[in-house]
Amino acid sequence: MLEVVSLAQSHLTAPATRRGTDRTLAQEQEDALKGSIEFALNVLQRLDPGTRSALIDEAAAAGDRARAGRPLIGRACGP
Repeated sequence: MLEVVSLAQSHLTAPATRRGTDRTLAQEQEDALKGSIEFALNVLQRLDPGTRSALIDEAAAAGDRARAGRPLIGRACGP
């Protein structure tokens, strides 16, 4: 366990590797949100307000990068 903590600490304290890790995590969050949107659209013809709200909440739970949530939902689902 100490090895894992040491490796994480060395990667997350170096600015260059931290930026890379942050970009990777942000992309994973965006991909997960896109997957949720696609899943919802496979079931529904059009997003109802409750489903749209749930997707926006999911994006918000992802943190600051969630600001992209509304535009992603908008692009995928329309107004």
